[in-house]
Amino acid sequence: MTLDEAVAELRRHEYEFTIRETDKALLDVETGDVIAVPDEFGEYAGEDIVGYLGY
Repeated sequence: MTLDEAVAELRRHEYEFTIRETDKALLDVETGDVIAVPDEFGEYAGEDIVGYLGY
């Protein structure tokens, strides 16, 4: 999934997150946990996002 798609999914579930500038990893603001890291093509694994959300 693209960055825009990952952001939309996290926002839909009202998660507070930030994007780490160095590697574009998505981070949970509250815990500091890494939600997902993009692959070499800049894509995020959808299962990382939904897994973090608890689905």
